[in-house]
Amino acid sequence: MIIFNYVVNYIDILLAAILLIFVIIGYCRGLLINVINFIRWSLGLFLCFYVSEKATPLVYSNYVKPRALEAINKNIVTSTNLDEVLKNLQDFSQKIPKPLADSVDFSKLNISSDDIANEILKNYFEGILMFAVKAALFILMFAVFFLITGIIITVIRKRRRKKEQNRGKKSALRVTDKLLGGVLGIFKGAVTVFAIASVFVLLLALYDDEAQMSGFMKEVNNSQLLKLIDSVNPFNAITGGLL
Repeated sequence: MIIFNYVVNYIDILLAAILLIFVIIGYCRGLLINVINFIRWSLGLFLCFYVSEKATPLVYSNYVKPRALEAINKNIVTSTNLDEVLKNLQDFSQKIPKPLADSVDFSKLNISSDDIANEILKNYFEGILMFAVKAALFILMFAVFFLITGIIITVIRKRRRKKEQNRGKKSALRVTDKLLGGVLGIFKGAVTVFAIASVFVLLLALYDDEAQMSGFMKEVNNSQLLKLIDSVNPFNAITGGLL
């Protein structure tokens, strides 16, 4: 689609629509609730990125790594020979996403290593497991934080609604509150779009070239609006350039 000589795909439309929706919601809710929500989303997304980044090595070392080594050792012990182990690993590599599978090279495995389980884990699966742990921590932090704060905001909104019903007609202050809520909705929408853009960029980093991408990821890669957002995305600085 071309709008004003600008090539637009549905990723551009999606990102723009998200921003517009937040503006409308901001106007409907008013300034007070929007201030609370803006702080909630800004702090929440920062905590999700920060905690998932900092806690991943600890969780991986203490919980995931021992169990992964145990599983690998178990497969080695129950296998009749190392050739069978390597074949099983090759089969596994065919089941994971291609960008991750391309980074796994079993031809370099030293089968004479004293600790083949550690060798396999360190060189071929650690990156995949670390990524999975980081994603799980982000989702967990997101769910806990937004559930707790959502309950608090619901209570505040109910009390506010009761006060408005008692006042009757909308006052000039209420109209101003709505307009300012719409303005703040712009900033809140921007934070959300920045976060979504960071996730898209992270997913794009898993691919070496566009030929490996699905149809959806090709649209993401060709989004001009995404490129513009990424060039000014503050989350890139918060995460230390990881995304």
